[in-house]
Amino acid sequence: MFPLLYKSQYKIIQPSGFKLLGRMTDIISGKVTEERNGDYLLEMELSVTDRCAELLDTQYFIKAKPNPTDESQYFEIYDLQYKDKKSITIKGKHIKHNLYNNFLSETMDQTGTVHTPVDWWDILCSGSDSNITPQMTLWEHHFKFTSDITTESSMTLGFCTPCTLGDFMGGADGSLVDVFGGEYKYNNFDVALLLSRGTATNYHLRWGSNISSLTQTLNSDDICSHVAAYATCHDTYSNKSFVLCSEPQELRTHSSRLMKIKTVDVSDGGSVDISDKTGYWNFNAKTGENKAFLIQVLNIQAQMLRASLVSTNGAPTLNIKVDYPPTLAEMLNLHLCDTVYIDTENDSLKAKIVKTDYDFVLERWNSIELGTPKTKLSDYIVK
Repeated sequence: MFPLLYKSQYKIIQPSGFKLLGRMTDIISGKVTEERNGDYLLEMELSVTDRCAELLDTQYFIKAKPNPTDESQYFEIYDLQYKDKKSITIKGKHIKHNLYNNFLSETMDQTGTVHTPVDWWDILCSGSDSNITPQMTLWEHHFKFTSDITTESSMTLGFCTPCTLGDFMGGADGSLVDVFGGEYKYNNFDVALLLSRGTATNYHLRWGSNISSLTQTLNSDDICSHVAAYATCHDTYSNKSFVLCSEPQELRTHSSRLMKIKTVDVSDGGSVDISDKTGYWNFNAKTGENKAFLIQVLNIQAQMLRASLVSTNGAPTLNIKVDYPPTLAEMLNLHLCDTVYIDTENDSLKAKIVKTDYDFVLERWNSIELGTPKTKLSDYIVK
């Protein structure tokens, strides 16, 4: 399927605001890569003889097929390189980045409030045609957000601290995906945070048959000997916020050769609901009222985190890149975030597709990467 060239008729992009400039047919190469909860990029090389070559400009849009099953997506051109007057290298980023560049400049106190991801979106950044709440983003937008995650939790990023929408959605600690987990699925102006984007398939990759390289990696970034839970608490005496922390809990079994502590913010209440007992992490610094109870709650949180970390602390990660054409042809109906089996001589492992590279000219995979993405500590709190 040949990609199309568009320009936006408005400074704020919207589904009905694109003007078609032409179809690009004299393509040397073209691909779209997408990573799980990460970059979504287009790169192509176009001959200068193509009818659209003279029309190209940055901040124009290319609509191209990103994989075998999804509909064509808009990619904003951000880089053009002209090679010896023979071809043009074009780089584009998915229009989700246009949403993510918006800014949340206002702040509002949401202390003690818990919501689902959709509720938080509606409060903070509902689209311009939404009647739910006034929009708090710096400029209006026309993106829609959905989620099948029904967990409720508190958030401070974007409310107490100004940030970009990209930070709020997943680019910073305390972001939507950091607090709730899940996997993003993009369809032009529709953004969905799904509990699980992919499906568990029965497809098997076999060592020595259709894969020839398999790497297991040990990384010490998340290895720790101790864990502590902390929360932002409100002192009713001074009417100020303070951070209270649990006693450090040592992991009974850990692979850390050095003393290293992992601290985890459980201000949302973690796994222990204390709302009926204390309101929201309230204590009196002068009288000491409720402070001992809050420390006890934090100790319980730390003990639960300790139990969760025992089985994952320093666990190996699995990394596989598939670029063998016959195997890629067999995997044409698989999707980003799908789970497949890796059969070795001694074991059968599960791995998730974490990155895809699709040739939209030849309509085939260039490569597929599989792995075991790191689990963030916030995932344990959500669970």
